[in-house]
Amino acid sequence: MKFVGENLLPEEYQSLSLDDRAALQWRLKKRSREWLKEQFAKRKSAWIVVVDGQVIAFGKTLSNRSVAPQVRKFCKTTGKFPFIFVNNEFIVIEENPVPGHGAFLNGYSEKDEGLYEK
Repeated sequence: MKFVGENLLPEEYQSLSLDDRAALQWRLKKRSREWLKEQFAKRKSAWIVVVDGQVIAFGKTLSNRSVAPQVRKFCKTTGKFPFIFVNNEFIVIEENPVPGHGAFLNGYSEKDEGLYEK
């Protein structure tokens, strides 16, 4: 199994509309479903960041973790816009929102163990 898709250059990604970005992410997730399941299971992770078919970062939980501030860094180091995938098994729909759950894409802590692949 392998990841099916290519990361865009940051300026290419930025030129897409929000609808086109969402459609691209959905297509990649659909095409690479089994590969993504394998990567989540291998790392026991809630989310992964993929560039050119390689997992470059991951996290064990969704609460109070974010990669958004790191996207710029990933763009600089790889020259590509990273894809962020969330493990569906970690998504819980709750009637009463829990403070901090929206922080996944808003804040980031480098103290998150296991964040970067070697």
